[in-house]
Amino acid sequence: MFSKLSSRDKLGSFKAVVDEHYRYHQFYGGCFIALIGVYPGWIRVSYPVSIRVFLFFSLCFALFEWLLFETAVDAYKKYVERGNIIVRGHETAIGASHRS
Repeated sequence: MFSKLSSRDKLGSFKAVVDEHYRYHQFYGGCFIALIGVYPGWIRVSYPVSIRVFLFFSLCFALFEWLLFETAVDAYKKYVERGNIIVRGHETAIGASHRS
């Protein structure tokens, strides 16, 4: 794939796609993973709260984790799709995305 980036225009465009999409994928995915480790510590520190408060914040945490996961997946899909368009050309990449 990277051998097809020989032209300066393609390489510059590919770097822009990496900056605009893959970095966001890394950020959201990293936050998703890190917060999974933070949650047990939060439970241990805030244990004496009422069950309603605990359930409310647990639900909020789960929804936030879901949001992080979805945005990480979306950013990765856009990175792959736009990277393929740059490398293969618009028509070839569109045809490949419809097959998968």
